[in-house]
Amino acid sequence: MSGFLGQVPEDVEHLAAQFEAKASAVETLIAQVTTRLGSTTWVGSDRDNFEATWTGESTNMLNQLAQALRENGTLANNNAQQQRQASS
Repeated sequence: MSGFLGQVPEDVEHLAAQFEAKASAVETLIAQVTTRLGSTTWVGSDRDNFEATWTGESTNMLNQLAQALRENGTLANNNAQQQRQASS
């Protein structure tokens, strides 16, 4: 697309939808793993340490990822909206 400057708002909105879908997928992953861990037969300090890491550090990082994906989706939608306003 030589000489093209700008965006196709529909394309950017599709991108934003992908960000939202992936954020939801990350949240689903957290829930699934947490549920599976809760139903896993495993007793002892190794499990305690593993579970502490999962419920603390790991889920925190994954929740931050989901939040970042959503924020980028919102930013993309805002940019698409601004493009529409500028073009009308």
